[in-house]
Amino acid sequence: MPDPVCSHSCRPATATPAAVGRLMSIDPEAEELNGAAEPDGAPTDLSTWDFERLRAFTEARHGRELEGVRLVAQARARRRDQPRRDRLRWAALALRANDRLPGDTVWDRARKAHHDLTLRTWIIDDPGATATAATTAEGVGPGTDGTEGTDGTEGAHELWNPELLAEDTLAALTLDPEEARTLAARWRELPVERIGELRRHKNLTAHTAALVAHLRPGPARDRLAAWSEARSHLP
Repeated sequence: MPDPVCSHSCRPATATPAAVGRLMSIDPEAEELNGAAEPDGAPTDLSTWDFERLRAFTEARHGRELEGVRLVAQARARRRDQPRRDRLRWAALALRANDRLPGDTVWDRARKAHHDLTLRTWIIDDPGATATAATTAEGVGPGTDGTEGTDGTEGAHELWNPELLAEDTLAALTLDPEEARTLAARWRELPVERIGELRRHKNLTAHTAALVAHLRPGPARDRLAAWSEARSHLP
């Protein structure tokens, strides 16, 4: 699935370890962002950490440094040369870090939802990552986000269930596709707040074309198919 178009408020959808390093180095508060520093004061490279260390770090932190965890874990989840189970564990960790990131503005919430929906769709759409909806990932923390218990078998499969992902997608949207398309026809006349709302909906539906292919016929599939067509008209 191609990486979605993202607004200026969103981080890139994918990142290599080198890109993660650049993210760390541009922040003057590198120690806070990384959550640790070498004895000489140089920032720690999270891309060198193993799964267990990053998982523990994620559960202990709530700050911006979790964006580094998200990027590292997502990059590893996308590695097609790795075993499926390992990739699902990394994907679940990326989602956990994303969920724990700070920020509660409308743009923060949209950015986190965008990251969640697009990564889950990418995993579902990649035959090397999931074979069936029952495939589970090892847990990475508490909750119903695929992390219940110690082995992740209680709810991990829900992360990769396309029907549940469709429900989550529709729940994140406040407009319907027909309304959004009508507004988009005259978007230059709209107040900036309304334009921003349309832009967020474009980001939040970036994955719909790929997701629709995995859905059973029904209202949710029809609605998301309509969004897949409508989003190309949004600013």
